[in-house]
Amino acid sequence: MEPEYRLTQPAMQDIQDISEYLAEKAGFTQAEAFIQKLNAQFTRIARFPKLGRLRDDLQPGCRMLFVDRYKIFYLPSDRSIEILRIVSTYRDLSTVFPSDN
Repeated sequence: MEPEYRLTQPAMQDIQDISEYLAEKAGFTQAEAFIQKLNAQFTRIARFPKLGRLRDDLQPGCRMLFVDRYKIFYLPSDRSIEILRIVSTYRDLSTVFPSDN
């Protein structure tokens, strides 16, 4: 059985926002190529869930892996991977993962 991943609503919104931005700045072909890279990375994460760097500081069990200038944040579980967010490397992570403190 092929490993699975699931996109959260915020992750789906991130992808939409990123693809719209890339289409506007670099063209539709570049945006489409980036989406293909993302999908390939999601599949890779599903196959190798411990591949990314552990980011317990953001959320317990959270892991992070790069694709171009973006960070993919995800939570591995026994059966699948939950893609939490896709965030620009320039973005302040405290706005994406607010602290409870």
